[in-house]
Amino acid sequence: MSREKRTHFLRVPLARAISTPQLQKSLQQIAEDPLAANLPSAAWTSPDLIHLSFGSLMLDTPARVSKAKQVLHDIDMRALVNGCMAHPSSLPKQHDGLSQPVMNAPPDL
Repeated sequence: MSREKRTHFLRVPLARAISTPQLQKSLQQIAEDPLAANLPSAAWTSPDLIHLSFGSLMLDTPARVSKAKQVLHDIDMRALVNGCMAHPSSLPKQHDGLSQPVMNAPPDL
C-alpha cells in the first residue's frame, strides 16, 4: 500500500441529542472497568467527538474529487443501512479506485 498523504476522511458523527446520553453512559461504564486503568488519557474523548470512520481518501486532483462526489451521491443509504441490519455480509464488496484496501485485510474486501 502506498504511504501517500490522505486528503479527505469519511466519518459520521455519532453524537446527536438522542444518542449523547447513551454515549455518556457507555463511556462511564468503560471508565469504571478495571481494564480501563491501562488506557492512556489520550484515549478518552468527549461524547461530542465520537464518530464512525469509514475511511480516508487521497483526492489530489479535481477528477478524483469529482469521482468521489459521484460515488457518494450514488449511494442508496437506505438500502445500505437496511442491508447491514438484515445481514452484515450483504455489504457490497467493490473497489472504486479512490481508496486503498485495508492492510492485512482479506483480499476480497
